[in-house]
Amino acid sequence: MSGIYNQYKAQGLEVLLAAINQDPQVPQFIRTFNLPFAVGTTDEVRARNFLQISAVTRAFVPWLVIIDRKGMIREQQYGDSPFFQNQQQNIRSMVEKLLSERAPGTGKKK
Repeated sequence: MSGIYNQYKAQGLEVLLAAINQDPQVPQFIRTFNLPFAVGTTDEVRARNFLQISAVTRAFVPWLVIIDRKGMIREQQYGDSPFFQNQQQNIRSMVEKLLSERAPGTGKKK
């Protein structure tokens, strides 16, 4: 994600990672992967509520969620999805599509 973030951040891309595992080692994770974006923690119940994922839905980690400029969830993928077989290209395609959309209330691309 760092490469995608660095490529598109000037166009408005924001990235946030949230660890939902118990006792996440966030500072170590950030150092290990040299992440240039925010990493935080939450619990699975809060994450499921925010993402509107039912407790009975089998959603393997990682969970990838792409939210547009209006705050709407536009894409959700879970760790067992075929999406992850070509994740870099799939993420780039979705990011490019969303960044090309008009920003809310401006009538033009942001």
